[in-house]
Amino acid sequence: MSHRVDNRCSILDWSRKARAFALKLLRHFPWVISALAAPSACTSPTVSGIMKPPKRQRGPQFDPSTQELDGMNRPRRKVLLTLGTLFALCLGIPACHRTSLNQRDRAPIVGAWLVEIPEAPFPLHMFIFHADGTVQQSNPDAGDPNTSDSNAMGVWLADGVGIKGKIVEITADRSTRQFMSRGEISFSLRVDGNAFSGTASAVFYDAVGRQVRGPVRATLKGKRVLP
Repeated sequence: MSHRVDNRCSILDWSRKARAFALKLLRHFPWVISALAAPSACTSPTVSGIMKPPKRQRGPQFDPSTQELDGMNRPRRKVLLTLGTLFALCLGIPACHRTSLNQRDRAPIVGAWLVEIPEAPFPLHMFIFHADGTVQQSNPDAGDPNTSDSNAMGVWLADGVGIKGKIVEITADRSTRQFMSRGEISFSLRVDGNAFSGTASAVFYDAVGRQVRGPVRATLKGKRVLP
């Protein structure tokens, strides 16, 4: 299964957008310009070490070699433009990441499925494959007369033109209500529109991790749940 990203984020485009954002920041927030252009309010020491307040100025002095018409000197303007550019880039990078996630959201396996497994104690199961690579399985607990089985949970990933994964369930003895086994079911599936087919292999372990049963082979046929 291949994933193609239709909309790719261009660093150059984001750089242009970031600079435009910084210029807009300068236009819409003149108080920032005033704050940066204003003389420092802190005092400066004299030779004797006594702090004296700075001399009061009637207004910012305009030097055509270093200042723009708005009173901000060019180095400060450059710093603000740089900060605005970095801020806009920070906003843009998550957007690129969300685009990649949206591509996985459209992976064919993602969704809810009614799955038939003829070899299982109860043949009908519900599966949900999530876009984040996790999967959940459920079927009626009363469907197995020998053991009480938990829902199975696991992970999946793309494997060529199909997917592969593993789910894990815990079983208990119905009469003693004690732990019976941990079942690990590996599967391989191939999706075709609103259906999939594949195979699975189940192995069961006791409380200390010794294999007590399996591998048990099974076939799977899934039908997508549609609204």
